[in-house]
Amino acid sequence: MAPVNSRAALIAAALEEFTDKGYETATLASIAERAGVTTGAVYAHFRGKLDLFFEAVGIRSVDRVMHGTLADTAAKPSLDAAAVLGRDLARPVAPESLLLLDVLVLARRDPRLATTMRRLMATKLEAWTAAAEAGRAAGAITSDLDAEDIAALLALLAVGKMALAIVQPRPPSAAALMRIGDAMLTGAGDGSGSADPLSAVATEAARAMRARADFEAAVVAASEAGHSLRQVAEAAGVSHEQIRRIVADKRASA
Repeated sequence: MAPVNSRAALIAAALEEFTDKGYETATLASIAERAGVTTGAVYAHFRGKLDLFFEAVGIRSVDRVMHGTLADTAAKPSLDAAAVLGRDLARPVAPESLLLLDVLVLARRDPRLATTMRRLMATKLEAWTAAAEAGRAAGAITSDLDAEDIAALLALLAVGKMALAIVQPRPPSAAALMRIGDAMLTGAGDGSGSADPLSAVATEAARAMRARADFEAAVVAASEAGHSLRQVAEAAGVSHEQIRRIVADKRASA
């Protein structure tokens, strides 16, 4: 069996190879050469090029592609569902994730790859649909949109974010994306007519979380625009220390 460290070397080499040449042109032989191992060592760790590709872009296995955080959403308190959806929508696109566009384009010409990508996208859509249904059950999502439509719109925005990142260095702000998410998740409903007071509480709590995310995004944007933390604190009417913590936390999670 190949040494364990050869697996890490192969993943690093694969990321370089796929970035330099694209998925279709990259070869396992070239990846193995970059990693300093034999081609046979690749198959000691991976089923093939596609499996290695998914690992290289940060997806742990083909069976878990695009599953991520939202796979566990149904197990979370239902109040959190809307906030989880909003955070996922606003999360910056990782550079390596852009390589997924190569595979999506190739899937148009490769029926086997297209079948795999459809199955994996279905997993993502199921997770988002479950999150939307959980949020609606709690009253945190009041949109008239069907849960499956919400999931499809989120997928559309996620793929669009990747495509935009290729040609536009400045993506939409986190605050803007959160507002789009809020429009999809709350729609025309405001929860005020709910017969269940707890549902109304859940709705307002979810809104408060989204408002907090908008506020923190605005604080970071003001700081990055060159305003001092003290100026931002005075504009917000909060303490300098609170602003410092927000900026530090956002930078640490970037």
